[in-house]
Amino acid sequence: MTTKLYVGDVSFNVTQAQLRDLFLLAGEVTKIHLVEDQGISKGFAFVYMATEADSHKALERFDGYLLDECPWRLRSC
Repeated sequence: MTTKLYVGDVSFNVTQAQLRDLFLLAGEVTKIHLVEDQGISKGFAFVYMATEADSHKALERFDGYLLDECPWRLRSC
């Protein structure tokens, strides 16, 4: 398993700081890339966890997570 996670179906209102705060609940976050075009979210992000164990915890905890009425889809990549 990798430590890089794809997070899909992220609400356009969610910020990088909100993502970091949530994923810190699963372990150490090393990097977050909220994909944007001209300052507008594209609805997905990449989250890099410090260890494979943290990545696995995040997958278990946040796949299907509902935020702003958008259920997330998480995949390792």
